[in-house]
Amino acid sequence: MSKSQTASDAAQLEEALGRSIRGSGSDTWLVVRPNLYAVPCAGGYLLYSPLQGLVLLVRGGGIARLLLESDRTIAECLGGCELEGDTELLRRFDEDPVEQPVRFAETGWDFRPTQLMLSLTAACQLACDYCYIRGGDNPRNMPWEVAEAAIRFVAGNAKARGETNIRISFHGQGEPTAAWKLFRDAVMFAEMQASALGLDVSFSVVSNGLLTKEKVAFLRTHQFDVGLSLDGTKDSNDAQRPMRNGGSTYDRVVATMRMLREADMPISIRSTVTARNVDNMVPFVAAMKDDAGCSQVHFEPLCGVGRASHRDAEVQSVLPSFIKNFREAQVEGLRRGVDVTYSTARMDGLRTSFCGAYGPISTFVFRRKAWSHRATKCWRQVTPAPSCLYMVALIARHEISNSTTTACSASLNWM
Repeated sequence: MSKSQTASDAAQLEEALGRSIRGSGSDTWLVVRPNLYAVPCAGGYLLYSPLQGLVLLVRGGGIARLLLESDRTIAECLGGCELEGDTELLRRFDEDPVEQPVRFAETGWDFRPTQLMLSLTAACQLACDYCYIRGGDNPRNMPWEVAEAAIRFVAGNAKARGETNIRISFHGQGEPTAAWKLFRDAVMFAEMQASALGLDVSFSVVSNGLLTKEKVAFLRTHQFDVGLSLDGTKDSNDAQRPMRNGGSTYDRVVATMRMLREADMPISIRSTVTARNVDNMVPFVAAMKDDAGCSQVHFEPLCGVGRASHRDAEVQSVLPSFIKNFREAQVEGLRRGVDVTYSTARMDGLRTSFCGAYGPISTFVFRRKAWSHRATKCWRQVTPAPSCLYMVALIARHEISNSTTTACSASLNWM
């Protein structure tokens, strides 16, 4: 069966059944049943059940029967079809998916995190046109006593649990290094606290890339893992990530990358993909490896929140090209030794969470004030069913070292 025939078959099924079909052309895939997808492959369809980890190649009219005869079991619908793969798996498609992950809010979670994410400031020199939190619009810093209490909390937990290290990440509402004194004080205090308890401490920071020699030297001395944000070529990056006065940021980020490389520090890149740069993903991976020696490039498609809340049409239009180009970028990354990632394309195992916001090992996030409704907009878009994550339910107040703060076990950058 040709690719055009495959696409034609999918179109006929959509017309006949009124079903939703995603994608177009040879990439057309169908939502067959809840948690069951049909993806064109080798003249047939790959029947894919992600929650069960099952894949089977089906030829013939089996997919149409699955759609038309929804009251019959999957095994009954496909019984007479040509199948390739472990046909013994067929009966397992009718079994219930894997047990849903435990929701800690319902079972009495022992809340003793040993990883910390600090959102030190809402100040930012940039005015990115898609910023989920509108960084820089209302600049303010975290009080020192909040940062100190958070560091003491996770260090004490690690000691009590018999662990040997803590990890502290700097991320959040603005550019972490914009509050430079607060940033340095937090690092130095964390090292002092870890040393007093016989622990190791490791650091990471996600930065907009506007770093000075002084800041790079400090990060190198304290062995930071550094992630920088850069959105493709100079034209696309400067259109999406301008200075607050409208000036260019590209050359300054490239200069920072050069300093980090000269300091022999590993660099990862985080790139937001919009209509402007979606077709530049593959050459971007090559350029980041050749020009900056990057070991990781992480792509995320545009999300219609914050300053991009009016761009839902673009969000949807970009996704098909994003998926296609991401696949090609991964291949390019394999050729060049670059780990190319995307949050929802992790194929090394079945996960019970989108990120570190959910699970037995999670990150403790501190920010200056209580979470606002904007903090959950991204999550609500990705996972609209409230039962899927505990995001709001587990926001709780903890009194630590006489400092009442708002805490949530999450590693999201939605603060």
